Amino acid sequence: MPDFIRDGRFGAGKILAFYQGWSTEQEIPESFDWLTYESLHADPGMALVRALRLAEFEPTGAEIEESLEFAQFDRLQAKERSGYFRSDILIPADPTDPESYKLRKGWIGGYTDYLSPEDIAYVDDLESTLGNPFA
Repeated sequence: MPDFIRDGRFGAGKILAFYQGWSTEQEIPESFDWLTYESLHADPGMALVRALRLAEFEPTGAEIEESLEFAQFDRLQAKERSGYFRSDILIPADPTDPESYKLRKGWIGGYTDYLSPEDIAYVDDLESTLGNPFA
């Protein structure tokens, strides 16, 4: 992870540059919205409504409820482990390694399990220098 966040092509600096671009150009598309992992946790129903409205779909209350029921973290985890999702990008590289699954923990702040205090300080400093319009 330390190498990835410092990588010039893919790392934290590149991500922040994309954020700057999205922020600067957010008036170009007809619609733009910024959903965070935190907002998805805080109010998943509203986050789903916002995402669907962005796609010009007006969901019914029943559709939202059914979707939220389907997408409960523990249920999605079970579906992933059972092979329910047939997409190559959703198949774990190593089914015996819990870290190779897409649905691992489902909690805010999980990056602290993967980044050292030095890595977190690096990203924080980079964000302070480059800015993050969505923070």
